[in-house]
Amino acid sequence: MTKLERYLTHNGVSQRFFANKINTTPNNLNLLVKGKTTPTLRLAYEIEKATGGMVTVYDWLPAESFEVKPNEYLNEKKSSITVAL
Repeated sequence: MTKLERYLTHNGVSQRFFANKINTTPNNLNLLVKGKTTPTLRLAYEIEKATGGMVTVYDWLPAESFEVKPNEYLNEKKSSITVAL
């Protein structure tokens, strides 16, 4: 179950009503709810607004988007770190 599907179910909101609210088709919303497609950035923003922030733009990003590669980050930052004494 996607976060959007949980939101709609928990709040008793029909897909048809929600699709109209975010200006998309019921078919497209159903694909989003089932996790078969991802929204455009603009539609993801509309979903975030319509859900009051319960389903955010970031919820649509793949998990690997949030992976931190500490060695790469630290190596980049080492050259710019200065210590004031």
